[in-house]
Amino acid sequence: MRLTAILVALVLTVTVVSAQTPAPSDRYAAIPQMTDDAGFPRIGFPSAPVSVTLFLSFDDPASIAWYATTYERLYNRLRAGEVRILYVPLAERGAIPGGRTAMRAALCAADQGAFWRYFDAQFAALVADGAPALEPARVLALIGELGIDRGRWDGCMLGSRPDGILREGERAVSELSFFTATPFILVNGDPTLPDAASLESVIRAAVSANATAISQAIQATMTPTPEGLT
Repeated sequence: MRLTAILVALVLTVTVVSAQTPAPSDRYAAIPQMTDDAGFPRIGFPSAPVSVTLFLSFDDPASIAWYATTYERLYNRLRAGEVRILYVPLAERGAIPGGRTAMRAALCAADQGAFWRYFDAQFAALVADGAPALEPARVLALIGELGIDRGRWDGCMLGSRPDGILREGERAVSELSFFTATPFILVNGDPTLPDAASLESVIRAAVSANATAISQAIQATMTPTPEGLT
């Protein structure tokens, strides 16, 4: 199969780039990260009041454009502790070749706590260079640049687990009767328009509603001090 050939080429290709390039700083290092039972990457502080679910695909031009125009605003909300993000892995949602291999690479990077760094690096490369950023040699170079352990990553890439996670991603999509196309975003379980202005407005309203609810709950529990008591 073509995919198998690509994977074998990835793990057998000899490259010195990774040994010479220092790993970039990790802007996600201070933010809690995990994968759920389905293998989907999650990130965010547990106390964050707003849940955001992302359905994106590396091979989809619309997802790439969304990352370029909108993701940084969402990241700022994430860093501020206002949102938690769940990423539903998808592939082959667009016409650019190599999306499945790149998403498998990201899921194997997740084994080493590097999913979100790979996510950033891959989308940034796609924004800058377009389709060539998904070529096998470029994917392999990204792994090296991120300082990911090649032995562990190679073993993951040759296994079946990433494919199982992608199947779970497709199953999650099939269970959403209102799913349209990537990029697709849920805020607190409800679909929202993915453009920056709409997403920002919905998140701002959700954060405000949560703050109001907390304030009301605190006021409801406060009792006046009886007269004469100090």
